[in-house]
Order: sequence, then structure tokens, then C-alpha cells
Amino acid sequence: MEKEWIKVGITLYGQRRYMDAIGAIDTAISINPKNSNAWKHKGIAFRKWKKYPNAIECFDKALNLNPKNSSAWMHKGVLYGKINKYEEAITCLDKSLELTPNNARVWIYKGVILRKWEKYEEAITYFNKALEINPKDARVWKHAGVLFSKLEKYEEALLCFNKATEVNPRVKQIFDEKGVVLENLGRYEEALECYNILLNRNPKNSGILNLKIRVLRKMKRYEDALNCCDEVLNINPENKNTYFIKLQILRNLERYEDALNCCDEVLNIISSSKKGNIWNIKGDIFNDLGEYNKAIGCFNKALEINPHDDYAKQGKIFAINILELQEDM
Repeated sequence: MEKEWIKVGITLYGQRRYMDAIGAIDTAISINPKNSNAWKHKGIAFRKWKKYPNAIECFDKALNLNPKNSSAWMHKGVLYGKINKYEEAITCLDKSLELTPNNARVWIYKGVILRKWEKYEEAITYFNKALEINPKDARVWKHAGVLFSKLEKYEEALLCFNKATEVNPRVKQIFDEKGVVLENLGRYEEALECYNILLNRNPKNSGILNLKIRVLRKMKRYEDALNCCDEVLNINPENKNTYFIKLQILRNLERYEDALNCCDEVLNIISSSKKGNIWNIKGDIFNDLGEYNKAIGCFNKALEINPHDDYAKQGKIFAINILELQEDM
């Protein structure tokens, strides 16, 4: 009977119904308080619920009842990894591996934690060990690819990502990572293909749209990049970073009137203390247009916000000097 309640608890925490899951597992524990796996699953429920001290108590209880519960050691290690206690995490995972040395999941977790700990070369060793056990695990190929990318070994990273998609074409969070690697290799068309695959799945993913904007700018496809900026702003009209990117693109295209309108849109959504940079950009645009009095007005606005703004001072001096030269002619 206790096993049935544990199964119910597992189903419930899989549905993110953590309180109900703990209630079900507590029923199992009331039937058999010495069931190590029941305590382990209660710990998993608390961990998923981000109640980390409660989770550790449960894992400790599970391990006191059965020190050879390899899965409890593994999950305790995963928890320590989440809270950045890397030494404790590795100790727990090593305990798990002593008991079940061929458990690929534990090798993967050990690699992931060492990657977070920035011990990259060691992490590669453990991903390779996981692949020896199960070479068809797309997750491991993905993790290895991310690691090689961090080491700026982009060709190796790409090989890993290609292997991951060969094993499982729909492995999560692969095409964005692969796209970034391809960008770093200067293979922009292929990077764009990766981002488009993800956008076909979810056209409103603003994070991927921003990656697409970046690669389109590198390809000097500014009109397409502008269209993507507008897509992001339709999703989130107050996305300040996208407005800044749009401004830069409009200036690259010398579409100054559109850039000025974009400045006004940004000024409407950012806080007063951060408006100085936009007034400076607006002043630069007016200088580019030869409208020096308007430029001086914009730089004055920036200086009202920060009287020590050297950029605004220089922009204003430039405009004043040009006006004085024009008067002398």
C-alpha cells in the first residue's frame, strides 16, 4: 500500500502539486516510517518546491535508514549543486557512484556541477564517462557542447551539438546553443537556420528573436533585423534593450527621422535618471542632420540629468563650434 502512495506522490510532484505530493508521501511514511525511498521522494518534492532545508532533512533521513540508497545520494548531490555548495555536491555524487558506478545520470550531474564550478576540463572527463555508458544520450552531448562552447572550442562544441540532434532532433535547448556556436564560427546562415527552427516552434520567443536580430546585424541585413525588433516590441512594448538596438540599426541606415521617433518612444518608457543616454543619442542625430540648435537642446537635457556628463559636454561644444564657424562665414 505504501508503494502506491509513493507513486501518487511522484505523479503529483511531476504536476508541480508539491503540497499534495508531500501529503501523499506522508501517508506512505505513516504506513512504514522506515521506507528510505519514501523519504527520498519527499526530499525530491521539497527540492522541486525549492524548500531546500526541508529537502536535505528528508534526504538525510532516507540515508540514515539506508546508507546504500544510491538514488538518495544522487538527489542530495543535485540539491547541493543547485544551491552552489559544490564540494558537498561532489561528495554526495561520489557516494552514489561508489554504489552504482554505471549510472550515467550521476556522471552527467557530476559533469554539470563541475561545469558550474568552472572546472571545465574535469567536467569533460565525466561527460565522456557518461557517454561510454550511454552514447545515445542526447542530453550528455548537449552538455558537452555547452562546455566546449564555454572553452571557446567551437568546432568541438558543434560536433557535440550535431551528435545531440542526430540522436534526438527535438532535444531541448539545443538549437539556440548551436546557433551561438555557429555565429562564433562566422557561419551566420546556418546560425539563422537554427534560430528559425526555434521560432517555427514558438514565434513569440523574444529571447530567440533577439539572437536572430544579432546575427542579422552581423550579416548586415538591417531591414530584416528591424522587422525582428518590431516583432519583439509587439510582444513586449517596453523592452528597452530592443529599442536601443533598433536605434542603432536606424542610425546605421541613416534613417534619422525614424531614429528620432524611436528616441521619443524610449524616453516615454524609461526612468528619468536613465534618459541622459537617449538625449545624447538624439543630440548626435541632430548633429548628423546639421540641426545644431536642436542638438544643443538635447545635450542640455542630458546635462540637466547629469551635469558631469562628459559626452554631453563634448557633443554640445561640437555643435556650438559649428554654429560659430557658420556665423563667421
